[in-house]
Amino acid sequence: MSLDGIFLNSITNDLYSKLIGGRVDKIHQPDKNEIVISIRSKGENFKLLITAISSSPRLHLTNVIRQNPSEPPMFCMLLRKHLTGAHITDIKQINFDRIVEISFECRDELGTTVHKSLITEIMGKHSNIIFINENKTIIDSMKRIAENVSSVRQVYPGLKYVIPPNSDKLNPLTVTRELFMKEIESANKGIYIYNFLYKNFLGFSPFISREICYLTNLNESAYIGELSIEKIEEIWTVFNKIINKIKSNDFSYNIYYDENKNQYGFYCMDVAYLKDYDKKSFTSSGELFDEYYYELDNKNKINQRVASLINSINTKINRDKKKVEKQRTELLNAENRDKYKIYGELILASLHKTPENHKLTVINYYDPEQKEITIPLDPKINLSLNSQKFFKRYNKLKKAEEELEKLIDSTLSEISYLENILFSIEECETTDDLNDIYSELIA
Repeated sequence: MSLDGIFLNSITNDLYSKLIGGRVDKIHQPDKNEIVISIRSKGENFKLLITAISSSPRLHLTNVIRQNPSEPPMFCMLLRKHLTGAHITDIKQINFDRIVEISFECRDELGTTVHKSLITEIMGKHSNIIFINENKTIIDSMKRIAENVSSVRQVYPGLKYVIPPNSDKLNPLTVTRELFMKEIESANKGIYIYNFLYKNFLGFSPFISREICYLTNLNESAYIGELSIEKIEEIWTVFNKIINKIKSNDFSYNIYYDENKNQYGFYCMDVAYLKDYDKKSFTSSGELFDEYYYELDNKNKINQRVASLINSINTKINRDKKKVEKQRTELLNAENRDKYKIYGELILASLHKTPENHKLTVINYYDPEQKEITIPLDPKINLSLNSQKFFKRYNKLKKAEEELEKLIDSTLSEISYLENILFSIEECETTDDLNDIYSELIA
């Protein structure tokens, strides 16, 4: 189930009845994609949650206390600057779509009365919170959409706010019987009635299409061309009954549970096709969402933090593994240091000889077969200094070998530790567990 236009209509009505005339006291941004506005209205204190989190976008009154960051994000600071002390003058759903505009009367720096709006778009991964002035110019948004992201519609400071395209869908609140019949008559006869309903009317979701099909005893895969006049009339009757419930603000808020007692979904009306499911009823959308999303939000936030931590730790592990490879290569070079000691000693034993072409060819007394060996020389210095240079290189590599062995052991221990942390992260069930791991990592 999703938060469709019908459900959003019920939320808008609830917010309008409680918040119109209210004064904005505080604004917080507990998550990068959600804000909480504290409002004093009609002698009560309310908290309005607006979230553009792609997995659970919504807006409603809430009683859940959220943890705020020590430093408010820039978008939060901007809203505080413009809206603290402002009064809410209007709350409306735009075109019965999943868009809500909240209008404010504010004061600018000169004390002049100005009007600004906060627009919430509930559209899955494209959900957004957009702040505009009275000329519909975007002041800023929670998610900025540049031209390289979307060539169809940009959301960026300084641009005019444009409502998302809705493919010429009809507003069901204004649809008459004649228009409904005309739409069905002109529709492709090969389309399913289930698809026709949610693709032709604003605010309708596949869920409400399924409900209409159930109430009219229709198979969801029934083609429009197969429907009799009597069946179309029956569909209109059910359609109109739902619309009249919306117009009269006749909503009931329920969470439905499957046979395993897991949350199956929610809606703002009694759902006939879910009559065999257990349900829990609420007096408002805020109460419903606080319960439905409390666990879900925590799980999503934990999953996001887990993913972020796992990604950071895996990056560190991969970096450490590359470090070990490099250290082992350096160790192999260090283990071959003896040749530099031999070079130095052979040069000392051959100081009476004359090098040729910056090389010295001598008998290698350390070789059982007593073969000749050619030693490369630095032409800028004499044989004695070349000998000392090789001895220094030998001693340096000898010391490096000891250090590299310690470093390799240390890096391998760190990799093992981080791999154990990865296992612990996957076992986390609460934010406190994650905080403990995070504290351990930065300690």
